[in-house]
Amino acid sequence: MKSSDMEKAPKLTVIIYICATLMAISTIFIIYKSNVYISDLVKEGFDPKKELVEVINYYLVTVIPFVFYTISLITLGYIVKKIDYITKGKEEIKEKSIYLERVPENKDDEIDEFFSNI
Repeated sequence: MKSSDMEKAPKLTVIIYICATLMAISTIFIIYKSNVYISDLVKEGFDPKKELVEVINYYLVTVIPFVFYTISLITLGYIVKKIDYITKGKEEIKEKSIYLERVPENKDDEIDEFFSNI
């Protein structure tokens, strides 16, 4: 996110993106620690080829929630930013419509009717 974009973005979006960044960092850390744990098990005699389901289950249980929360926070920040953009656009349209004057109705039709009746 550029600094000019951060000034335009609502504060909630910036906070959500910061949380998403922290969650992404923790996700990378959890993936690293999971690899260390599995490698320690292999050193102790665990055969991951025989227990492949257990290894996959361990990764799914430990890593996937963090990945899901990271993606959810990024998506939530994007949605909040787009909603803010839409509401600001509607406010600008309302402000512009206040300054527009009503065009007076065409008085020529009434004059033509008057002369046609004479």
